[in-house]
Amino acid sequence: MCKESARRGRSHPHEGRSCALPYLVVAGIVTGAGAAALQQTLVAGAIALGGLALGMWWLRRRQLAKRVTAAGGSGCGDSNCVC
Repeated sequence: MCKESARRGRSHPHEGRSCALPYLVVAGIVTGAGAAALQQTLVAGAIALGGLALGMWWLRRRQLAKRVTAAGGSGCGDSNCVC
């Protein structure tokens, strides 16, 4: 949680705007509407990166399972089950 959220009494860091956006608006770098669009873009980017990480994890798990199966094992003989 950032200092701004803590000062406002917010317990969750995603309530309201990101902490850097008000400073960018004050500095004149981003307008209020631009800040809202930027926030939505950042949220969408975070969701996309999470989906990408999940997809990479799934593909790696499949590769390991194929490798174990090709070696003649089931993958369940040790504590690292990939079946």
